[in-house]
Amino acid sequence: MEKLKIQVLVDNNTYIDRYFVGEPAVSYYIEIDGNRILFD
Repeated sequence: MEKLKIQVLVDNNTYIDRYFVGEPAVSYYIEIDGNRILFD
């Protein structure tokens, strides 16, 4: 039986008290049958 694990990683932070513009980012971490894949 195959085991599938998916994690969604989201980031939309900037440094506090700094004038940086935050850009949303998302990554997907997938594990299936001992294989690990990161889509960034």
